[in-house]
Amino acid sequence: MLLGAFGCGGNSDAAVMPSPIPDSAPVVEENEPLKLELLQPARAAFIAASEGPEIEVVGRGASPGLTVNGESVTPLLDGSWKTVISAHTGLNVIHAEDELSSVDSPFLFGTFAAPSKALPAALSVRINASGFKNADPKIATLTRLAKLAVDDIDLLGQLKGQTFSGTFTGGSWSYKVSSTSYAGVQVSFAPRSGGASFEAAVNKVAVKGVLAVKVLFTKTDNATIAVDSTTVRGDIDAALVNGALTAKGSSITSKLLGFSYDSNNAGFPCCVDWILTKVMQSNIESAVKEKVKEVMEGKVAFALNQLGLPSTIDLSSTGFPAKIGIKQVFDGASFTASGATLTARLHFTGKYAADAPGATAPGWLEVGSKPLTLATTSPHGVTLALDAVNQALFTVWGQNALTRTIDNVPLVGSVTLTPMLPPVVTMTPEGKLIAALGEVVVEAALAGNPWKAAVSIIDEVTPSLSAAAGKLTLAPSKSPQISLTWLDADQVAPSLRAVIQALILKQVPLLLTPIALPLPSLPLAALAPSQALMVAALGPTSTLTLDLKTHRAAIQGALMLMPIP
Repeated sequence: MLLGAFGCGGNSDAAVMPSPIPDSAPVVEENEPLKLELLQPARAAFIAASEGPEIEVVGRGASPGLTVNGESVTPLLDGSWKTVISAHTGLNVIHAEDELSSVDSPFLFGTFAAPSKALPAALSVRINASGFKNADPKIATLTRLAKLAVDDIDLLGQLKGQTFSGTFTGGSWSYKVSSTSYAGVQVSFAPRSGGASFEAAVNKVAVKGVLAVKVLFTKTDNATIAVDSTTVRGDIDAALVNGALTAKGSSITSKLLGFSYDSNNAGFPCCVDWILTKVMQSNIESAVKEKVKEVMEGKVAFALNQLGLPSTIDLSSTGFPAKIGIKQVFDGASFTASGATLTARLHFTGKYAADAPGATAPGWLEVGSKPLTLATTSPHGVTLALDAVNQALFTVWGQNALTRTIDNVPLVGSVTLTPMLPPVVTMTPEGKLIAALGEVVVEAALAGNPWKAAVSIIDEVTPSLSAAAGKLTLAPSKSPQISLTWLDADQVAPSLRAVIQALILKQVPLLLTPIALPLPSLPLAALAPSQALMVAALGPTSTLTLDLKTHRAAIQGALMLMPIP
């Protein structure tokens, strides 16, 4: 990730550097300390959208030929000056340059949301008709999930060992079930307004037991009941209650086909047909119906409630001491004849120490998101708001987890990098993603003399899917735009500053590594214990697009059954 972890940032325009910068190479802009200065806005400032977009810039120490963001500005005789620039959402870099020196100063501009703010409908999942039922057994359709659930339980298990009994005129009877079996279950789901409809068929049912009939004497023998097929049909009414999906069966019916029995020609005195056909047939039918209903109501709804992002992201494996908590609550559910759409409120959280930047910063950059209607052709679709990415990036930065020290740097030894602004990601008018990280303060010492510089980084990132890892990856280009301004280098000769600049140019791009964000998935352990090592996650044929109007990433494809990464 940018700066080796989660650090990236951006703006809503194609380029934020104020002077022309080749797309193919980084740019370093050097200033002479204590010459040209930018006094307002402050370096690494958060400027709310309500204060702009026209921003007053004030400086001093200018010589003739001053330009600010490419526009000519005439300084006063004492070298002081002021002008107005137009800010855009995201990272802005003010570039002031005169005949003697130049200086860059970054600030964030836009709407800043408090870290405590959750993001309504930040995640949405679409289940289309082919996501309810599909011929491909690898796709995690609702039909397939229900099949996994019923295959993992014994639909007739509750009958085993039970004794059923009754009386009739002149006598009594009992039937003790010794064993049950069936050949398999077929399940089918279809979308409907308000939920889903289903059909389950349990084939080749066999119930074995001991039948005893007493009239004047007791006759006991084995009796086997056989059913060609037991079919259960009905509706599932889905609803959203307190942030969780609920499912309740309605209009459920069942039917037994091909019922027969074999009493071993034991010569029972009477009533065998009535006992087995009327009484036991009803008990078998009821047992299958209730068990199927239980699976459809409970297991499938429970599985859907597990659909989403992981509860935490631990960055310790990347060398950064930060954990991100992810709180997810469903805040919308719509079921129609063409499919279902679920939305979830997200909140990326972290623990901010009193001296951590997240404890005092105004908040994360909120670009705003709108609902995005997904196509109905693929089995599944997922959208993620760009605001969720920016909140996640702020959470990492806010824990001071992006500060790092690089040892054994040639000439200067150890170098400390401290981002004073959170990384941000925004979209250009052309729909491209731009990442930006402003005011990375670089500190070290040369021959015992401390020096300090500030670096701003702007880069285009390319999103891609990694289905095997279950992640959305944002990969930076290999040619970021970089600006450098000296903050404290009085004791460093200009020739040595040039050497240090070259080192920074070499080191910074090496820190620009991909951002990896988790994609929604559905663990199957709670659905069926036999599937504990499996997960339903977006498959390799899924496609990714960015939508400028809604500020969302949209993924169309299919949730596939695959091993847990």
